Amino acid sequence: MIRSDLALNPIINADMQENGREVDIYNDPKVVRLVALNLELAVKNLMASHNPPECLVLTAEICTHRLFAMPTKNGDVKVIVFEL
Repeated sequence: MIRSDLALNPIINADMQENGREVDIYNDPKVVRLVALNLELAVKNLMASHNPPECLVLTAEICTHRLFAMPTKNGDVKVIVFEL
């Protein structure tokens, strides 16, 4: 599903304040870690393109988790995990 930036920002802001967390490489299931890595690499590739988008948030949903990947102001990528 493709969502516009206006529809996505309230979801991210509300969820991050309540129960979002970064990926735990020791305790999260392997599938969560692999999806997070793929999202992180995808965001980095888009940031390195000739015309990176102004607002970039990639999401993925698996059976038990929802992941959001977005660039930070210092040029890194932040991946947030939510348990469903």
